[in-house]
Amino acid sequence: MKKGWHERNGVQVITDIVSCDESSLDFTLPIQVEGIPPESEVSCRNTLSLLRYLQKVGRNVTDQDLSDHGFSHRLDHFMDPHKWIGYPEALRFFDFVRLLTNTHNPRLLLDIGRQSHRWQSFGPGVDALANFLPLSKVMFLTAEYSRMFNNGQFLRSVRGSRGNLTVISKYSERVNAIRTVDQEWWALGIYSGFPERRALAPAEVSLQYSVCGLETLLDREYAWLGIREHQIRSEWTFLGLERRQWVVEGLEYAHEVALLRESLVSGKKPEGEDLFHPEPRDLEEFSPQDFEDLSRLRMVCKVWLVTRSLQRGREVVVARGEIWGAPYTRFQVSWKEQALFRSLVERAKNWRREWVVSQQALHREIVAAKVEAMHTEQERLASERKSEVFRTYARRTLVDRIDRGEDPRTDRPRRQEMTVLFCDMCGFTDHASHLSPEDTVSLLNSYFNRLNRSLFHQRGEIDKIMGDGLMATFENMPGLEQDVLRAVQAAVSMRWELQRYNRERRQRHGSLPARGIPFRRIDNGIGIASGDVVTGNIGSDHKLDHTLIGDVVNVASRLERLTRHYGSAILVTEDVRFQLPERFTTRFLDMVRVRGRAVPLRIHEIYDHEPVRVRELKGMFQERMAQAWSLYAGGLFSEAASMYEEIRREVGPHRLEEGRCLDPAVDFFLQRCRMLQRMAREDPLWVDSWDGVHLFEEK
Repeated sequence: MKKGWHERNGVQVITDIVSCDESSLDFTLPIQVEGIPPESEVSCRNTLSLLRYLQKVGRNVTDQDLSDHGFSHRLDHFMDPHKWIGYPEALRFFDFVRLLTNTHNPRLLLDIGRQSHRWQSFGPGVDALANFLPLSKVMFLTAEYSRMFNNGQFLRSVRGSRGNLTVISKYSERVNAIRTVDQEWWALGIYSGFPERRALAPAEVSLQYSVCGLETLLDREYAWLGIREHQIRSEWTFLGLERRQWVVEGLEYAHEVALLRESLVSGKKPEGEDLFHPEPRDLEEFSPQDFEDLSRLRMVCKVWLVTRSLQRGREVVVARGEIWGAPYTRFQVSWKEQALFRSLVERAKNWRREWVVSQQALHREIVAAKVEAMHTEQERLASERKSEVFRTYARRTLVDRIDRGEDPRTDRPRRQEMTVLFCDMCGFTDHASHLSPEDTVSLLNSYFNRLNRSLFHQRGEIDKIMGDGLMATFENMPGLEQDVLRAVQAAVSMRWELQRYNRERRQRHGSLPARGIPFRRIDNGIGIASGDVVTGNIGSDHKLDHTLIGDVVNVASRLERLTRHYGSAILVTEDVRFQLPERFTTRFLDMVRVRGRAVPLRIHEIYDHEPVRVRELKGMFQERMAQAWSLYAGGLFSEAASMYEEIRREVGPHRLEEGRCLDPAVDFFLQRCRMLQRMAREDPLWVDSWDGVHLFEEK
């Protein structure tokens, strides 16, 4: 039986979206859609209803309004229900509506969705049936067929009865990287408006759990509240299972809990869809082995449980009891059905006019509309596929401009402020020496796939990949945090992702047949600098690279190389450090002079990604480390070495690397002080020229 999709490396790849059997999809696994141009991912039916809503509240939108807010399409495109748009454009429309209606809080989109529902069209078949079939059947069909006009969000009705419906929702991988919480509240509002078409009270809707992550709410959807001091902390349960906390301004507002399958909760064999039960379990109930065994079977997942409502004034960010970060979204819709006699009378009145509309005709109609929409794109499909391939190998913004008909070859060089991030894998040559060429490429691809998500999530752009390293850029964009903050958040997230990746690799390595290949932990270093760069086309008439050059690029690259010396994963310049809010844990490390730059650099370490114990120790010894560095910078190498030796004894040894201090920077300065002591004994006059700045000659 044709199902229109196949599973590849744990990802469900949909190759035939028209005939895809959604009921066989596993919503706990990622979903990827192939062969759909990004410009035709979503029907314009949503934007049409939003535009009608804006007209209703007195905000008439013009082409100039759309152009001013960065939209690539004109008004007539958004007003045509048969047109399609890309997901980034659709998400930008939610921001546009919030701006025009002065509706900052995404939760208010629930009410906007309910009001604009009257102009929402799910296709002529569903619209006709809305006056013909029982309301419960209309709600069910809406969930089943609305995705025929949406190639990125997958909806499924899994529970249904008179006056009650349970719906689950999942996004494709590409959409999941950019989607916002606006969509969750909007979808709830749309469903709550259905009974109003029958002159009934709006439906009651409840979000039982959401696929949206909790960690980025204050940095993206609620950045306008100005809540800066928040972080994720790790702790351990009594039985030794890792659990994270979401701390805002020193107070815990959420922590990780477990969702179990309904079959595990009830102890019964699942009937139909075995969803995750909406009632969470505390992680204290699980040992690491028990949780790992259940995770392997996809019978349990970690989610965020809000333990304290977070709000500013009347603006609610999260409410106590809400669950975020689930594998998919689950929500409940409940409504008061029309009295049976009145329902029969209404249906009888409409029967003669509507009788030709049946479920089979509806399905044929929607599928035909989908096929027609796909055929309209067929003439451009070949060029669009080439464009997508090009997008994989080049800067996405560059390809977007080419798709809009621009010619970047005519760009004049310009100077702009930008933040540059360099990341490189440590000891890659040693890794590659033990692997075949195929395994080497597979390792690099899986490594970049994991880490690059953090860059894209913070709206960074990869300028180039250089073997096992990459260079990414962050620009200031309207509606987003400043570029420096997003770059540092991306770096911290990359380190967290690398820790998870290493744990998964170790588990897979232990479960594979022995091949005589020892497990090697992957590490990397990240350097970040910010300032003016020059962007433009560099090369010849036959080969151009649209890239950037400048001192900032050189500095970020050198900082990344210095991470190996200090044992610090993330190094930034002092300019970057001064632009960060206080919630980041940082410390001054050293003053250095790198190759290609005459002016010394004051460098700082970001260590938010470190385990709780390491963060506490670095904070505890920060003042003494600064005192030791002052002695070292003043040429008192013996006194500085004694202080570093004392710090080393108190900090203790590294847990994973024998003979190394838990804070590798202590070892680095101790060895350097001893080396400088020998140089001072051999040439006492040399000390007179010492200025406290260490010269790194290597690139």
